Amino acid sequence: MLDEDATHAELWDFIDTIIDVVKSVGVQLEKDYTQMVLIDDENAQLRAAVFEKGKKKKMVYNWGHARHLTNAECLIQLAKEEWRHKAKDLYKEVRKAHQTLQKRMQLKDKQEQDKEKKRLAEGKKLEWEQSKAAKQLEKEKSKQEKQAEKEKKQQEKQAKPKRGQNRGQRVQTGEQFDFPDSSSENSATQSSSLAPPPRPKPQPLPRPAANTVPEDSELESSDSENEYELEDMAIVDIMVEQDEEEGVDDDVKPEIHVLEIIKHCCKAGILEFWVSWADGDKTWELLNNVEDLEALDAYLKTKKISDLTNL
Repeated sequence: MLDEDATHAELWDFIDTIIDVVKSVGVQLEKDYTQMVLIDDENAQLRAAVFEKGKKKKMVYNWGHARHLTNAECLIQLAKEEWRHKAKDLYKEVRKAHQTLQKRMQLKDKQEQDKEKKRLAEGKKLEWEQSKAAKQLEKEKSKQEKQAEKEKKQQEKQAKPKRGQNRGQRVQTGEQFDFPDSSSENSATQSSSLAPPPRPKPQPLPRPAANTVPEDSELESSDSENEYELEDMAIVDIMVEQDEEEGVDDDVKPEIHVLEIIKHCCKAGILEFWVSWADGDKTWELLNNVEDLEALDAYLKTKKISDLTNL
């Protein structure tokens, strides 16, 4: 670079230097361009040698050439050409044998593949049949277990007494006694020592009459009522004597009465009531077992119903 105080001669020298540099750059650019063109030509020749090789007709040698072509390279080439022509017939025969052998090998491979496929199919079929038989056996076993469990539950249900199935006898309008006959006396005496004495049947609380009857009418019907009472007393005496003969305990348990009716339901057109007893027990009772009780009147009163048909 020139200084700020450069002379006129120094300026011309600097200009000459720049001119020389520009000339040398031009020469180098020409060289590079020439090299690029030469490289492109060489690449074109190489591409032609590689990709256009099949287009060039090959030279065929035969015995008609001049005798001076006796060098080793020409002899080898001539032998190859002679063998190439004669080998065509040989290749045809070998090709037929090769095709036959190839077909045999392909057929054998196909047979082996078919056998393998058949074996796999039979294995899958056998496995499927075994699985099906196992599932069927498991199904039959489960069915038998369910049937056995169902029969067991049914037997237990039949053997187990239903809750409150004898409670209907508590709320009858009067005491009912079954007189033992001569055939059942022996069995009763034998089982009395093993089974506890039966629970006495309770006397229900009668419903008070809506219209009180005058004393005169009570006096008139007293004779008939006395007759029924005498009959009942006679029946009670007979039962007491039988209990003493059978060794039944004379301790009379207190009667159990109905405290209240909690709710009702209708099952298959049959009206039932959920009854609470004085001993803390609760059972379902039919209408004919509670229709003469005060608890039914109180229940209807709480429901604000005057007739049972409205339930």
